[in-house]
Amino acid sequence: ACLASAAGTTPPAASRGRAFFPLRLRGGDAAGGGPAGEPRGCLGAGAREAFDTVMKRRFFFCPSFSIHGGVSGLFDYGPTGSAVKNNLVAAWREFFVVEDGMLEVACPAVTPEVVLAASGHVQRFTDLMVRDLVSGECFRADKLLLEACAAFPPPTPAAAAVAAAGVHG
Repeated sequence: ACLASAAGTTPPAASRGRAFFPLRLRGGDAAGGGPAGEPRGCLGAGAREAFDTVMKRRFFFCPSFSIHGGVSGLFDYGPTGSAVKNNLVAAWREFFVVEDGMLEVACPAVTPEVVLAASGHVQRFTDLMVRDLVSGECFRADKLLLEACAAFPPPTPAAAAVAAAGVHG
């Protein structure tokens, strides 16, 4: 749904709310995947790359720090990209914060390492990553193990009792 008319006016909050209602029903997942991990929407892989190229060429956005090699996941917005982002944030805020009477909180986007160390995140949280040698994609090892184990049927009560007793066949 378009959030602004051709005349450049913003529609009333009620029509903006209708545009976001389906997202709310899906848990607010605007960027989630469809079946088999495919992205939701109408753009295929080639169209997505072409779209990204046009958006970068017209400076809607570009990777942050690109002259120094870039940083994954961080983007700078150009004038038009900033306007689009600000309009989306305003519509989101109107629907989720103002209409629902929620309280808004603003926090830093970057956490200093000393805070993470003091909270125990540096020592206790390490996610082992594995790379698919064919596609080059990275995955969390614990998630892959859970998916692999889910493919096997659960053990029967008798097999579980044997395993608990430490008896091997």
